[in-house]
Parts: sequence; C-alpha cells; structure tokens
Amino acid sequence: MLEPIGEDIWGVPGQIAMAGGVRLPLRATVVRLPDGTLWLHSPVRLSDDVAAALDALGPVRHIVAPSGFHHLYAGEALRRWPNAALSKSSALVKKRPDLAAAHILGDGAPPWGDALLALPIAGAPSVAEVCFLHRATGTLLVTDALFNVTSAPNWISRLFYSGMGIGAGPAMGRLFKFVHRDRAVVGPSLRAILSHDIRCVVPCHGDVLQVDAHATLAKVWSDSVAD
Repeated sequence: MLEPIGEDIWGVPGQIAMAGGVRLPLRATVVRLPDGTLWLHSPVRLSDDVAAALDALGPVRHIVAPSGFHHLYAGEALRRWPNAALSKSSALVKKRPDLAAAHILGDGAPPWGDALLALPIAGAPSVAEVCFLHRATGTLLVTDALFNVTSAPNWISRLFYSGMGIGAGPAMGRLFKFVHRDRAVVGPSLRAILSHDIRCVVPCHGDVLQVDAHATLAKVWSDSVAD
C-alpha cells in the first residue's frame, strides 16, 4: 500500500519484528524526482503488489540506506531493481560490505542531483544518520533522530516503547541520545537541519508530522541543540 504524503512523495508502511513479539512500525519513503525516476529511502520488505505500484509511478533508480541501522531490506530492493544505484551511510562501509554502493552519503555530489538535500547528523560514526530535505515541498525525512509512535500492537511492544522513551508521540529515543551524547558535536548538526524551511517531517518510525512540523521538531531536539 502506498500512502500519499506530498507532491511526488509516498510512504510505504512496514514493520520490524523483534524478539519476544515486539513490533516496531517502519516506513520507506518514495520520491519521484524531476526526471521521472524514483528515489527509495530506507526500504521495507515489499510485496509484489506494492513493487508493481511503485513501477507504475516510474523506474526505481536510487535506493538509499540512510544510517547504520537502516539497511535490512536494501539488498532485497537492489535485487528487485538491479538497474538502481545504492547510496549508503558511511556507517555501512564496514558493517555491510556486501551492499555494493555507487555512492557513500556525504562523499561528493549525490547521483540524484539537488532535488533532495542530504543533511548528516554528526557525533556517532557507527550510526552516521543522514536526513534528507525535499526542497520543493519542505519535507524532511528522518531515520532515528525522531520517532512519532502513538500506539502499540501488543503489551510487550508497549513496554519496549516505554523503555526506549518512545510511544507517546514525537520523541527522541533514549538510544539516539545515548549514542549522540556530545552536544557540542551533534548540536550544530541538528541546528543546521532546523535552519531550513521544514513544513512536513516523515519519520521512519511512526506517524507523519504535517502540522507545526518545524516547531515540533525543534521542541523534541531542544535539549540536544542547546548551547
């Protein structure tokens, strides 16, 4: 199922099945670039029907693994669309050498042009998350720097969310805070992201923020961006 988010932007819902029955919502995001090709961010496991719906929108030419955590289904996507080029986080160079990348995020100009601006978050090389701003719509794609989980499918998931500091709306999870402890490093990165005109925030985990998106993001990140 494709979920329209904005002009030339769609979400593809998925889920991560974890030990003990924990289920975490997951989202891939698809952007149709000005040349008509598709850019697929943080792939989820895709059914044949969803893949066919994507093919109807345009040819998938770019697949993005945006952090050291978001890479599980990139290989499947590459096998489904062998003509697509992979761009991956620098954290995956050693972690996933099997994922041959045409581009390492942050290393030179991206192969998709300037429709999407890459905004890296410093301070955790093992994660090396990169956010992306869709310039035309002011839509920001965030991997793990923002969760917006508002419900749980079962009690064990609810317990897990509570322990991670998520599950009650927009939040920066405890794991992200732990690995990005040096505010002197991470703060400038987050402030640089907030300097842009952000009208919508699309997290990989949870609901899309389409009302007061910039203000909500600034509030969630306030402790980390404080001087």
